[in-house]
Amino acid sequence: MKFTVNKVTKETGSNGVVCFDGLPWSGEKGTSYTVKETVPDGFVVAGGSSEFAVTVDKSASCKDATGPATLEVSNIPKTDLSVSINSQVDGGTKSEVICKNSKDETIASGKTSEKSEDWGDGSVGAKGLLPDTYTCTVVVDP
Repeated sequence: MKFTVNKVTKETGSNGVVCFDGLPWSGEKGTSYTVKETVPDGFVVAGGSSEFAVTVDKSASCKDATGPATLEVSNIPKTDLSVSINSQVDGGTKSEVICKNSKDETIASGKTSEKSEDWGDGSVGAKGLLPDTYTCTVVVDP
């Protein structure tokens, strides 16, 4: 993951940690900085925002065991869903698929092809789904 502070961008190491040292701070109240995360493809930031406020309240370097401020960020992976239908006999069946999330909202729906050469075949899908329970109902009607 990449993080930017004061127009300087750094990437996390294999341990998942990145450090910005030498950030000026001003006395007891400290100095507030905005940390911006570049969210990797296929993820969304837990909490919704990729910008975080961090206050530096002492002088420290990356070599110190504990720095002046820390920030823990977690990202949630997204998932793609696909439901495919293939009639074993061309034109043998028509089918319909409806997929809903836990709030009973339709996230994908469709019917199999009505072209004679593909009749009975098709697929529906949804991309970038977040953790939830998804239910797909498939109706096969000869």
